[in-house]
Amino acid sequence: MGGGGVVVIQLMCILAQNIFCLLFMSFQQKHSEWQTVFFLSAAIYVFGAIVFLILAKGEIQDWAREKPPDEEDVELQEKLAPPKDDTDVVVNGKPIAENTERV
Repeated sequence: MGGGGVVVIQLMCILAQNIFCLLFMSFQQKHSEWQTVFFLSAAIYVFGAIVFLILAKGEIQDWAREKPPDEEDVELQEKLAPPKDDTDVVVNGKPIAENTERV
């Protein structure tokens, strides 16, 4: 969703809150009015949860499936893998085991 769609949704949320307060609440803000707001909000959330449970799918999407590695991936992983021991590390063109010079 683009930036314009987000702005529209944000404005609708602000307007919905104000309209809701004008319809269901007086300026005295009594306890019973807040109960109405709470229960109506709870009903909306429960309705949304029920719709989600009915329409939701639990299938793995194509983009989330693991692909078998090809030869290039295996070679790259071997190059990027940390050395297994000191003989794999090369300094000045020689394995580190042969570089016994101390500084």
